[in-house]
Amino acid sequence: MTDDTSDRPSEAEALRVQAAALARVERAARKRARILAELDKELAAAATDAVRAGTQRTQVRTAAGVSPKTFYSWLKDAGFPVRAKKPKSDKGSST
Repeated sequence: MTDDTSDRPSEAEALRVQAAALARVERAARKRARILAELDKELAAAATDAVRAGTQRTQVRTAAGVSPKTFYSWLKDAGFPVRAKKPKSDKGSST
């Protein structure tokens, strides 16, 4: 019988390769987070500019593709008046 383990990387080498691969994943994740944060700022600025120009809020929010919560937080942060959210109703309540 021949010993075919000589073709396999050692455990130390395998751990080194895994550590390098994981470091690459971590760098990519940090890069992704930076890019997304930049794009969120750009989108928020564009959306608030559109509202400031007179575009209907619903139209802007739909075009931006964000949730109402996110959109109205952008408007509030930009100094636009935003009414308080209505409390959830109790559906099926007998009161």
